Amino acid sequence: MTNQLSAFLSDRYVNRFDAGGRAYQVIPMAADSFRTEPAALSSLPIRLSDGTMVPLNALADIHVVAQPRALGKFGQQRTFRITGSVIPSTTKVQSLAALEEAAKSILPPGYTIDYAGVSRQIKQEADSLVVTMAMSLAMVYLALVVQFNSFRSPLIILLGSVPLALSGAVMISFFDLTSINIYSQIGIITLVGLVAKNGILITEFANELSLQGKDRVSA
Repeated sequence: MTNQLSAFLSDRYVNRFDAGGRAYQVIPMAADSFRTEPAALSSLPIRLSDGTMVPLNALADIHVVAQPRALGKFGQQRTFRITGSVIPSTTKVQSLAALEEAAKSILPPGYTIDYAGVSRQIKQEADSLVVTMAMSLAMVYLALVVQFNSFRSPLIILLGSVPLALSGAVMISFFDLTSINIYSQIGIITLVGLVAKNGILITEFANELSLQGKDRVSA
């Protein structure tokens, strides 16, 4: 039945024939009067396996339902794609959060959300930011321990300068002036290195003065 309906309703050609030295496509198709009205569509003749011709409404009922024109696949699952743009004064992170909240109230049970393109990058980077910062601080701390041959001086450098510098960097994202992405993460790590470098110079200079006999406050 599917093949017969496809021949009635589609516009694909099944063969060619030559006439007058030219080739013509053979496209079997029902008349427009049968393809535009559901009531007329139900009267299309269908040939059974024994050769009997019966109308379509003897085999199936026609209902009008809303369906996507095409169903794609993502992650080996049938999916439908939602695209959109961000309004001014709204970050992409906020937009994704609003979309997730709307999906929870609209989608039936069993549906899941996945991301592609920039949205996937944002979700992955948001999860990896804390790990990236922790690893960068740990590497800087270990390098300073080797340089100063002390576990206390690196703590003075990191705890005395890095939190203040990071607060100023993250404040821009807090006021929704930008988002946390791969470029801002690289900038934050670079900022930690620059601030730690200045702290190293100050701490090393103070240690030298302490060795010369000055007290810690004066140094």
